[in-house]
Amino acid sequence: MRNGPEALQFHSLVRHLRGEFEDVPDKRKQDQVVFPLVDVILSGLAMMFWQDPGVLPFQERMQEQIGSSNLRTMFGVDKVPGTTQFRKLLDPIEPSFLMPGLRKGITLLQGTRAWLKFKSLGGRFLVAIDGTEYFLSEKIHCNRCLKREHRDGRIEYYHQALVAALIHPLTGQSFPLLAEEICREDGTTKQDCEINAAKRLLPKLASMYPHLDMVLIADSLYSKTPVMTLAKTLKMNFIFVAKPGDHAHLQEQLMGLRLAQGVTRLEKEEQQGKVARKKVEIAHDVPLFATTDITAHWLSYSEESNSGKVGYQNGWVTSIKPTKKNALELVAAGRHRSSIENQTFNALKNHGHHFEHNFGHGKKHLRFNFITLNLLAFLMHQLLEIGDELYTQARTWNGAVRNFHNLLQGAIRLLLWPDWTTLMNYLLGRTPRIRIESG
Repeated sequence: MRNGPEALQFHSLVRHLRGEFEDVPDKRKQDQVVFPLVDVILSGLAMMFWQDPGVLPFQERMQEQIGSSNLRTMFGVDKVPGTTQFRKLLDPIEPSFLMPGLRKGITLLQGTRAWLKFKSLGGRFLVAIDGTEYFLSEKIHCNRCLKREHRDGRIEYYHQALVAALIHPLTGQSFPLLAEEICREDGTTKQDCEINAAKRLLPKLASMYPHLDMVLIADSLYSKTPVMTLAKTLKMNFIFVAKPGDHAHLQEQLMGLRLAQGVTRLEKEEQQGKVARKKVEIAHDVPLFATTDITAHWLSYSEESNSGKVGYQNGWVTSIKPTKKNALELVAAGRHRSSIENQTFNALKNHGHHFEHNFGHGKKHLRFNFITLNLLAFLMHQLLEIGDELYTQARTWNGAVRNFHNLLQGAIRLLLWPDWTTLMNYLLGRTPRIRIESG
């Protein structure tokens, strides 16, 4: 059953997300609850959505002065928590209770016609996984910080997260599905790492999206026995970069296969553009390591210009059997590995989302909960681009997207808006029909 055109509009997204967070367990006694946890979570989501780390005091003052706030009119938050109280209440919430917000956003997307465009490789869906750093300091740290020691004696403390994102096979747009914290556990000295986080993330990913036929795409770090074995156990396909330097045994096997005519070579001439020739090599069921019996299919790709100069080139191991018909599609999917970095991490870190802003570490989960809410806000923006026409018009009305977010932040801080539609029409230069009261 397809959702109507309003499914990915702002009011619909907020309503559905509120429904997801209303059942977050609250260990406080009922007579001690001044700020319901659902309002605390949505206050954090609004902060990230509006890309304004300092917005809560403005909304708190607006509520005191005129009895309402934009948190109430747009996110349904009845009473705005103060900054200190907000952090205190957000800190103990288990991140696993925030992840269903990401799933709900993807579920709403699945119910639209736009979902059909995400299919690739015979009806499968590309899911990129990659780690990213979101905090770094030589002074500030907590008991969950990772530690990096330098030869000159300096110690850097940092936080990392492993993120899985749905990738659009044509545009490369990235839609966060799930995140896993890479951190030092309380009371331990052992460092966590990206692969250990992947071992925790993949089963959760399979459980959260059981009907999604995934093709995992990732860099050479993942083309090792533990992750590939786990992916096969979970019935997930994969396309992982296989750098020659990381796969000495594989390279030896390929040398023998070439001598035995066991490597298929494909070449395609291009009539237009800078690329004159595309070359693909394919080998099936190749042993990858001398110490394990795991096998995978292998393919490589290179581009040549009219002058014969080699441009892009790469190689992958995959669970999907390459053929003459699907080889270039597999290559295109493998090349989308960088989409999660370019389309998600770059946007979050360099385009106003304050992904690396130090919102505070807290005692338990505060730092990672902020990251999770930031990813959810980013997903909301991505979904609005697909389903909210007023939003897409307003983003481009004043030229650069950065101008839109600056105007949005100013409008949210200074004026009380009765609803999202009125605000978007204002940003589009249309005179609001409803009188706007100053905060």
